[in-house]
Amino acid sequence: MSDTNDDGLTEVPNDEIATPAQDPVELAGDQGEKPVVEPSTLPEDHDPLLDGPSELDSLKERAKALGIKHSNNINVDTLKAKIDEHIEALESAKQPEQPESDIALQGEPAATPVARRPSPSQRNKLPPLSVMLAMTTDDLMRQPERKRKMIIRARQMHTEMALVRCQIYNNNPDKNDLHGEIFSVQNKYLGVVRKYVPYGEVTENGYHVPRILVNMLRQKKYVQTKSRKNPDGTERVEHRQAPEFTINELRPLTADELQQLANMQGARGEANVGMVGVG
Repeated sequence: MSDTNDDGLTEVPNDEIATPAQDPVELAGDQGEKPVVEPSTLPEDHDPLLDGPSELDSLKERAKALGIKHSNNINVDTLKAKIDEHIEALESAKQPEQPESDIALQGEPAATPVARRPSPSQRNKLPPLSVMLAMTTDDLMRQPERKRKMIIRARQMHTEMALVRCQIYNNNPDKNDLHGEIFSVQNKYLGVVRKYVPYGEVTENGYHVPRILVNMLRQKKYVQTKSRKNPDGTERVEHRQAPEFTINELRPLTADELQQLANMQGARGEANVGMVGVG
């Protein structure tokens, strides 16, 4: 079972990772035209070899030359209409557009330009990060649903996945033998965020943890048990919820400190630089 905290974040057990379901796609095939059967009006002794090509054959040859596609069982009238429409379209494309100044001289009102619909890539193009971070809830709700989700995800990637350099100390006596744990948290915009987080002396120089995990660790509680004496000398046991971790945030490393750290860890051949570097 997963636990959901006050910020809508869901802590995920270490052996559970949500996998997004795939949407089915339905494919539909095109249906061709129904064949048209025309009754024959030729006499019984008519020899088709003595005639030239039929009107339909001539129209098919012309359609082929013009690049017009049609079904094999098309009739004469339908093919004629297709050819006429194609020729009309070619003639319209060859005519130069009349300048607006000429239209004005003829006393005709200038045509109002038609606004083109933005392409999908333009509709999904995100504004600069500074603009997205400054958006209010009303600004987000005015965005299309797909773009709104993209903006929220980009904002959370910037704020919730930002690395925080901190010291982490365990307050739970039941975990005194542990030097660290793997913590997981998820939401519908970032998915599952998982990381091993040490605590204790090893973090005194700072350990980088994503902000979303730091917030989750701050909210974790454990049952603290204390014995107290009553006025009559007897003892009583009290239980209360206490913070499981003490987290002290440290200042971010400067560019020079990060470079020195990278050089030091590179010399040691360390692949994981999360201890005091970029984790």
